[in-house]
Amino acid sequence: MRRVSQYSTPLTPRAIGRRCRGVKLPISPYQMMGLTCREDLIMRVVSVLLITFPIWGLTASADQDPILLTFDLHVDPISNGLAEAGKVAEFENRNEWAAWVLDQTEPLSVPIAFLSGGWYMERLVDAGSSGDAADVVRRLYVSGGQIGSHHHDELREGVFNWPKARSAGGQFGSDVSLDLVRKQWRDNIQWVNRGIETAFWGSPPEPVEDINRIKGAHMPKVEADYHLLMDEFGLDVREPGPEEDYYGYFGHHIWRPFRPSPGNYMAEDLTAGFVAIPAGSVIGNNQIHHGILQDMRPASMKRQLLQLYLNWRHAHQTGGDAKVWTWGWGSHVHDFNPVKPARAALAEMLPWIETHLRDRTEADGSDVLKYATHLDVADAYYDWEAANPGVSSFSFDSLDANDWDTYPWLRPVAEEMRDWLWSEDLVVEGMDAFAFERQVADEESGELVNEVAVLVWKDEPGTQFIDLSAHFDQPVRVLKLESGEIFGTPFGVSSAMVPISDEPVWVTSVPEPGTALVLGVGLFGLTIAGRSRCG
Repeated sequence: MRRVSQYSTPLTPRAIGRRCRGVKLPISPYQMMGLTCREDLIMRVVSVLLITFPIWGLTASADQDPILLTFDLHVDPISNGLAEAGKVAEFENRNEWAAWVLDQTEPLSVPIAFLSGGWYMERLVDAGSSGDAADVVRRLYVSGGQIGSHHHDELREGVFNWPKARSAGGQFGSDVSLDLVRKQWRDNIQWVNRGIETAFWGSPPEPVEDINRIKGAHMPKVEADYHLLMDEFGLDVREPGPEEDYYGYFGHHIWRPFRPSPGNYMAEDLTAGFVAIPAGSVIGNNQIHHGILQDMRPASMKRQLLQLYLNWRHAHQTGGDAKVWTWGWGSHVHDFNPVKPARAALAEMLPWIETHLRDRTEADGSDVLKYATHLDVADAYYDWEAANPGVSSFSFDSLDANDWDTYPWLRPVAEEMRDWLWSEDLVVEGMDAFAFERQVADEESGELVNEVAVLVWKDEPGTQFIDLSAHFDQPVRVLKLESGEIFGTPFGVSSAMVPISDEPVWVTSVPEPGTALVLGVGLFGLTIAGRSRCG
């Protein structure tokens, strides 16, 4: 990791005057413009006032419970056309790969939100309570207490025979009758229950219906029918998936559990009989899932986790409404085949999360993040709901990517950080700092060029200056991610003297030549309101 130097003493107006008279100051953008020393001092004093006065205000603290981070691991169906030897091999592979995951997570006490298809549990039952699969399921239960049911469109038609359901006309999907879909649900749920019972020698540690109360399914296609079946089978938690569409609108997933509407996966209906638990798609992948391109590679996941933390931190410090915060990632057991990217991604993410979020404690002693199962998140929601009857947790009704009026989180964090990828943890004493990068097409040549950004803040009040010239060879734009204000002048600030306070800032190169920043009037001086093209 690159070490970034900083000035340990804040620069006051008086100190600036002394240094200009006798000690050489770092070259500023104002001096580069040909300003006199006096004019340069005025600009520096204005800059210091802009960032110093606001931090003298008091902040409120709200009781924000820690972010609940989920790790979804589920068993997908296999091809029913495989020969018996092939089906056995797939079963044994899943035992091995699930055990590998547990070997990574158990030392860190990370609970797994596990769901399984009926085909896997039928083979567990056949292998018996002493088999490898039963051992895996026991370990998964001990990790977090969740063993749910997940299926696509398969049903059971005999021993180890799980074909796709077909309509009377031989069609798949929406042509399949609700009665046949109901059989899919029943077959899979019942075999998961039998698998739980077998794994615990017929005596599970709690009632099976309390362990298996979550459902993920690709059928039925009509959402109102899905709600109907959730009610019929007495299930009160839905596995993440349908609400992933939100990523396509704002570049991150929903961060709150909610009761979903049958007419819109991302809208709320407080009369719904179950809770949707939002999360991202498969860890390590950058691919289309649920019809939306989602980047879940580690560099993107770290960016999204930092976005989530910045919003949580702001709500915690400013007395925002206390609600349940959650995010997580999805995975299939087969994703942890050694040749797939999920293994390396998990190995990278687990220690990073420990260092930057799970081990983090705020100044008031509050924990930032803890792992949870989907059931844990749902139970936290039910507790919150009981204390806040009739209050909305989350709802995205407009389906408009420009609907910032109802966007419930910090707009600057969403707009500025979207599409950037984490590249490096920076070491700055007393601060949190991270470098990001992205590739953009040059307007003239069309060639891809790299752009760099730095996210940085400190927890203690007061202002310090850090040197980011190792990252930027030109003046920089410093945007405050809570207020949306841009510090400085139309020409940015020197990358060797970047002001840092307890409000996180997003540092990027100043706009290309020919673009000026429009000035607006702020509380203590000039603040930046937007951009305009110079003639």
